[in-house]
Amino acid sequence: MGVEFLPICDVLFNVVSLASYFCDVVFDVIATYTFYVSGHYVWFGISLFSIIVSLISCQIISAKWMLKQERYRNMSRRRLIILSIVHTLGGGMVWRYSLLFAPIQLEHVKQEMRNL
Repeated sequence: MGVEFLPICDVLFNVVSLASYFCDVVFDVIATYTFYVSGHYVWFGISLFSIIVSLISCQIISAKWMLKQERYRNMSRRRLIILSIVHTLGGGMVWRYSLLFAPIQLEHVKQEMRNL
């Protein structure tokens, strides 16, 4: 089977999944800001801690999955450094979703979608 693009339903599913991830983070930050402005400093601290822990754990899990995948075992040192920087800056989810939109083998995409 040759190189193909994802079917439109899969593309829409990926776009909606990525958008909901960003909306979740944005709404969490807005709620945290509201706690701060309202003077609820305890709830501000709890929610800020929760946001930071969830974002860091998401990047760590994404990086571990990336390193365990077969196609990344033979990656160059330069690419490994770039992907480490992307994950350190919090872009691991965007990186993983962006890989699904490139023209690639559909069997590989289905495996990637299971890992998300």
